[in-house]
Amino acid sequence: SSLPGLSTLSRMWKGFSFVWLFFSVSTTMLSHREQRQMCYNNQAYDDKGSETMKREWITRSRQQTQALGEQMGKLAEAGMIWTMSGDLGAGKTTLTQGIARGLGITRTVSSPTFTILKIYQGRLPLYHFDAYRLEGTHQDLGFEEMIGTDGLSVIEWPEYLELDMAQPLQITLRRHGEDEREIVMETTNERYYAMLEELQ
Repeated sequence: SSLPGLSTLSRMWKGFSFVWLFFSVSTTMLSHREQRQMCYNNQAYDDKGSETMKREWITRSRQQTQALGEQMGKLAEAGMIWTMSGDLGAGKTTLTQGIARGLGITRTVSSPTFTILKIYQGRLPLYHFDAYRLEGTHQDLGFEEMIGTDGLSVIEWPEYLELDMAQPLQITLRRHGEDEREIVMETTNERYYAMLEELQ
């Protein structure tokens, strides 16, 4: 049998080059599509389309929980609102004690369960709310005038404080055993993004 001529070889080469080019372009497009999908999957959105930033920590002692709170206190700015949710004993007050230390507060911080609100003076005023005893009450107690103003507002049991709070930093604490705590912080408020990124 005779060998293929130059024209036949040329057509075969062009065909091979086209297939190779098509495969390369398709692979590149797929790679870019996968990267976009990975990027999208790393973002969360609420039902209004706002991007949610979320970070999680595991602390294994009371001291570690307070140390995380101390970092937060050092980064706090006037007008910030942080809500804390979690069962009794989850570590809300322990975290707040660290926050107070980060604000330069030297007084002993305890849960304001019976007084609803305690105010501590430091680099910024700390308005520490415990709304647990407000469950089922609907009266205006004047707390709205203090939240989001000149200090940092930390609110335990925020679901019992019927206030219109604009996009706070939501902190959820879960207890795992005697000392271990899972701490989740999330928000749709861009004001808190830089702080969340800086926390160790």
